[in-house]
Amino acid sequence: MSPDGLGRRPAGALRTMPVARIIAFAFLVAASFFILIPPGEAPDEPAHLAYLDFVLRHRAVPQPEDPRLQPSYEAYHPPLAYGTAALALTLIGTKAVEHRLRLDPSFAFERNQRALLTNNDLPDGGRSIRLARATNLLWLGLGVWAILFTCRQIGDSAAIAVTAGAPFALAPQLLFAGATFGNDAAVAGLIAATTAMLVQVARSASLRAAFAASVFAGLSLWAKASAVLVAPAIGLVGLWLLRGRHGRAATLLLLPGSLLAAAWLVLEWNRTGTIVPSPPAHLGGGGWLLVVGEPWWVVSVWASFWAKLGWFNVTFPWPIYGVFIMPSLLVLIGLIGACRPGSTSRCTRLLVLVVTAALAMLVFFMARVDWQPQGRLLLPASAALAGLATSGLAWLWPRIDPRLARWLPAASLGIASATAVAAAALLAVVY
Repeated sequence: MSPDGLGRRPAGALRTMPVARIIAFAFLVAASFFILIPPGEAPDEPAHLAYLDFVLRHRAVPQPEDPRLQPSYEAYHPPLAYGTAALALTLIGTKAVEHRLRLDPSFAFERNQRALLTNNDLPDGGRSIRLARATNLLWLGLGVWAILFTCRQIGDSAAIAVTAGAPFALAPQLLFAGATFGNDAAVAGLIAATTAMLVQVARSASLRAAFAASVFAGLSLWAKASAVLVAPAIGLVGLWLLRGRHGRAATLLLLPGSLLAAAWLVLEWNRTGTIVPSPPAHLGGGGWLLVVGEPWWVVSVWASFWAKLGWFNVTFPWPIYGVFIMPSLLVLIGLIGACRPGSTSRCTRLLVLVVTAALAMLVFFMARVDWQPQGRLLLPASAALAGLATSGLAWLWPRIDPRLARWLPAASLGIASATAVAAAALLAVVY
């Protein structure tokens, strides 16, 4: 068996993962994003900024009904993303964030249309908002690292991991979440890190990885309540550990996260009066019949997982979405082969569970809460999707001509990088 675990060494394979360089490139593109995107031109960004401004000014977490918080419809969220940003801004001397932005009353989510009025004059020219956005680079870096680490564990080859993982690590939508202010980047990064650690635990019963997975999972609930989607995967890995008589690893996997989750529940009960926080007002779900009767939402979710920026109104020309077809097909191949025998079969089943939970939560949200087929709600499953794509590519790799395999990592990374740069160019044109 070759070092990659696939029967032969990949021709011209990378020997190591260029993780640091990929993260640095992601930071560079994200930095261009938060400079190019005018303040507020991200989903609900004014309301997220109001939350952050409240924390900065009052050194407290807002109550959902607090009249000092306007707009207040994002106040139900847990405080981790806002508290972390407030701490960073306080350390550099920023005491408030200007968030009084006016939406265009005629905005109708049309393609490449601005959501806000163009004459939003801010006292500091938007400097405090861009600084707030920059704090999300922490979560973006965590997410990119976790995606690549997950792929490296599944593929057992740097060449396979880079080829399959680059499109997910540099997906324009992920970079957009890390370059605008909100809590999507935090929950995506923390759940991706949880996934990466769970894969390591499933492979080796590592005590450190079990503890890290538990902490990341517990903290993710402090970023966004939807992070509960990772609970089934943690339960499954815990069961595997107990069956394998790895009691210490099981304890480290379950206990720290449970304590953090319990503390989160206490906070939410005291702050909102419920352990199931939800938006204070919404349009209402579309119902289960709409989920079944109008399957077009699948296409919308797919496109907006990869690149549907702005308030989900800034899109690439449709032919460019073709670059996302191959990584999507690799995910399907990984899904199909998830139960085949092999050293990674347990890991791929774990990844399937994470993706399934994320999809189930999205469908439930659309049916029962608000009909929003938004792919950004699947960003927490990025590491799991990338891992399944790696599994699919690992199955295909021995069947690929060695001369082609030699160039696949560079080609995949090059296409993903070019697509990220194209997204920056698109934002420059639109705004």
